Amino acid sequence: MSVPVGLQFGSNPGAISVQDTGHTLTPRAGDFLNAIPFERQPTSGFQVASGQTLALIGGEISAKGGILTAEQGHIALGSVRSPDLVRLIPTAQGYEFSYDDVSSFGDIQLSQRSLLDVSGSPAGSMQIQARQITLQNGSLALLQNSGASSGGSLTVVATESIQAEGSTVPSPLNVLATGFNPTVGSGFYSETLNGQGGNVRLSAPQISFMNDGRVSSRTAIGTGNAGSITVITDRLEAGGGVSFAGGSSGIFSLTAGQGRGGTVSISSSRINLLNGGVISAGSSGDGDGAEINVTAQDIWLTGTEGSGFSTISSLSRARGDSGNLRIETRTLTMDRGGSVGTGTLGSGSAGSVEINASERVEVLGQNVLRSGTQSFATPTRIDSSALVFAAPGLPRTVPSGDAGSIVINTPQLRVTDYAEVSVRNEGTGRGGRLTVNADRIQVESSGTLSALTFSGSGGDIALTARELLLMRDRAQIRTDSRGERDGGNITINAPVIVGLDNSDIFANAVGGRGGNIAIATQALFGLGYRNLRDPQAVSTNDISARSEANVSGNVTITTPGVDPNSGLVELSQDILDDDQTVALGCAAPQNSQFVITGRGGMPQAPTQTVTHGRPWSDVRAIAPSQSTNTSALRSDSSVLIEATSWQRNATGKIELTAGKYAATTDSATCAN
Repeated sequence: MSVPVGLQFGSNPGAISVQDTGHTLTPRAGDFLNAIPFERQPTSGFQVASGQTLALIGGEISAKGGILTAEQGHIALGSVRSPDLVRLIPTAQGYEFSYDDVSSFGDIQLSQRSLLDVSGSPAGSMQIQARQITLQNGSLALLQNSGASSGGSLTVVATESIQAEGSTVPSPLNVLATGFNPTVGSGFYSETLNGQGGNVRLSAPQISFMNDGRVSSRTAIGTGNAGSITVITDRLEAGGGVSFAGGSSGIFSLTAGQGRGGTVSISSSRINLLNGGVISAGSSGDGDGAEINVTAQDIWLTGTEGSGFSTISSLSRARGDSGNLRIETRTLTMDRGGSVGTGTLGSGSAGSVEINASERVEVLGQNVLRSGTQSFATPTRIDSSALVFAAPGLPRTVPSGDAGSIVINTPQLRVTDYAEVSVRNEGTGRGGRLTVNADRIQVESSGTLSALTFSGSGGDIALTARELLLMRDRAQIRTDSRGERDGGNITINAPVIVGLDNSDIFANAVGGRGGNIAIATQALFGLGYRNLRDPQAVSTNDISARSEANVSGNVTITTPGVDPNSGLVELSQDILDDDQTVALGCAAPQNSQFVITGRGGMPQAPTQTVTHGRPWSDVRAIAPSQSTNTSALRSDSSVLIEATSWQRNATGKIELTAGKYAATTDSATCAN
């Protein structure tokens, strides 16, 4: 008996449709952060025995409320349009499938709370391949590992697009009973209760998550780490990229237990985070938060006034540290409350932020939320912070973890219209450090670069601008220490520093010593040292390192040892007398001429002659073999006589002739 090698399709593969009543998954009670895996319920639908493969491979595939379950097994969905071969790959769970020989794919659509489920102990694996893959109305692919060993993987590949949109409709009774909105967003979920979570990999030219659509990897209860999330754009297209829009939409890597969050890696031509789109890693337990690595040509984060804020962030709410965040891009543009950063609300420390942008980083504006007659502004920001947590009905908590560091490397950094780049610690931990290396740094219209601490040691700022540091219209560069510790230090290196319209640089402190400010520049315009308590209260452009109760810090401004008068010629202070320097002219006879010949120009001084270079020189080299016959040289010491006439000789050549030379010395007067 021969072993099958694949599935051969004809010219018109048949469609596959699955219909049912949909899943009943809900978030666990009290899971406000969506950090805890679902509480699975027994389901009906289309099932195979534990550890086996459930494969739907054909033409167009549609599921409306359909439920497909392969406990600890493998689910494969593949939509094929061309008459090609799908190869079979034997595995312990049955088969996986290779689409290398398929030239054209169809579409897969899951809607009305459809569910693909390979959960178990350990969880199985899932493979989805098509042209367009769409999940709607709370439909999802789920891989939940409840065993001690590692879960399988969830792989989704589309030749055109992957889209997850919408969520389940909340039950009014659940809202009343739990006090929160227990909806399930459409998307792809990897969860672990104990062992290592399964990895999620999405690949398509265009990927979008809207209105609660998401990719999620999370761990809770046990010691297992969450699985990694990888999102890859195969081709760089104008319409390609990753786009997240709507509340709670995007990519989430979360840990609520002892395990670590799974690494998030995104590679795309363009990333748009719109109106609350999120790339987030969080820790609400002992485990550390996930690392986030984003690589894209262009990244844009924005919001709509009064709505959700788009963010790329890693946040710790308990004892675990938040993960580090790294962005590699050409341009990073943020506005309307968008944020990039790391933070902590507990005893864990905030991770580091590193941004490398080959063209520019722009942090612009703020988002204003209006409620009745009140308004609340959230600035657009890049930050690494330890923040006090305060919410209605919950206890106020003060963090003890440290703030992280921020490093920005880019030719141009622009921070304007109340936007911020900051390290901040509102608790008892250490302040962070802000480092910027750029060609031009522009801080304008109440934009701020800051390092702020409340109780811990002060944060520091180090700025290097290879061309210009420009501050104007109430711009601030500041390190504040509002407790008993010393203020942070500010170091600035820039050839030109300009401060205009009440812009200030200050390192002030309350109880501790003022911070130190060290500035190295060739030109400092507008700014001046004034030891002020509140530099913003006066209209001048100030440099201050004041302490309210202690010694002020040192302010050092260093310029290179260049004499500005070097190379200048000191002119005579004496005024020339025209009567002594201008000769009286002779009476001009009729048809007289006064002719000046030469190369033109003016002498350096009235009493000097015009100097000029040699008009001609013979630079021909004498050949080494050439010899000079000194005996042929005429030795004649007679005086050369100027020619006075010419004549033609017997051969027809012209010869210059002269009479006998007579030396005369005549006095030139006006009379002759």
